[in-house]
Amino acid sequence: MGFAEIVGHAGPTRLFQRSLAADTMAGCYLLEGPQSVGKTTLAMAVAQAASCLNPLEDPYEACGECSSCRLVASHSQPEVVLIPPAGDSTQIWQFWDRDGRPPGALQHALQFAPAVGRRRVIIIERADTLTEGAANSLLKSLEEPPSYVLFLLLTQSIARVLPTVVSRSQCVRLLPVPRSAIEARLVSLGVDPFHASMTASVCQGRPGLAFALAEQDSKEAETVVRFTLEMLRSSLLDAPRLSEALRKMAVVRKIADVPIASTVETAAGDDEGSEAAPRDKAARSTVGGFVEGMMDVLRDIFRLRVTGADADITYAGCRTELQAMSELRTPGEWMAALTLLDTARRRLDQNAGIGLVTDWMVAELIAA
Repeated sequence: MGFAEIVGHAGPTRLFQRSLAADTMAGCYLLEGPQSVGKTTLAMAVAQAASCLNPLEDPYEACGECSSCRLVASHSQPEVVLIPPAGDSTQIWQFWDRDGRPPGALQHALQFAPAVGRRRVIIIERADTLTEGAANSLLKSLEEPPSYVLFLLLTQSIARVLPTVVSRSQCVRLLPVPRSAIEARLVSLGVDPFHASMTASVCQGRPGLAFALAEQDSKEAETVVRFTLEMLRSSLLDAPRLSEALRKMAVVRKIADVPIASTVETAAGDDEGSEAAPRDKAARSTVGGFVEGMMDVLRDIFRLRVTGADADITYAGCRTELQAMSELRTPGEWMAALTLLDTARRRLDQNAGIGLVTDWMVAELIAA
């Protein structure tokens, strides 16, 4: 990823571009910002530009075509090293050889000039998790790195990083990105404007979270469409299997980190004050959300059946399949199917058994 593809962060981007162009880069930078704000993305853009063999000028940018750039893009450039924590902390053996451990990432790298790109770039993903021993072992390297070595340290809060590390770094702060910039990028990636606006609002200035949510929504949408179409083409003999599959697919969605897998068999009569009640509520919410997605599919089918192939629909990417399905029933039958799904959703809200509702709903839709 090049600088031009970064969402927001114009100030930090210009800082790195000017420094690279003038060959005045510091040996160590500490990038601070909220989770998913774009620290790793910016660090990788800096790494690609710093190691590029044929960089572009005005503004400074990686060419994207040299051997180093292609390897960085595929996450296989051996001289651009990303070091995540080993569990809850970043340990000394991740940098320097220790008996019984894998080879340290820096043990033999720092003393040799790069052979693939123009610089060696070391990205420490969570500088705030450095153990005291690991941090102390880096101090000399951070203070006086070889001219061909660049350290990029990332953290959510500089206050959590050891002062001895901070004092040897040039600090760069990444602020939350304006909603409009995130929304515009999502739209450019093919997200419909309504969902792009909603996602940009929810992510609170964090592009990484916005992209993850958009990707998750896209995958869930495809799953809902495929399942609904399969169900409508099936026979009653398939109803039990499809009902169970619906509940399992809803496992992918979680409410408050409570997986539905352990709750789909919860009895409908649990008391609100019991330990199982919150899990049962989460299960109903996840299954109910899946049913609402199925309702959106049926609305699209109904619109196509009533107004024709040019109807404005939610799942436009599946227009051909939905159009073919719409011809198999009358508008009245599709409206009845929508009513059935709405009834199932309300029964879930009214504490009816999850298994009973999904079994009934699937069988009725197939038989209709």
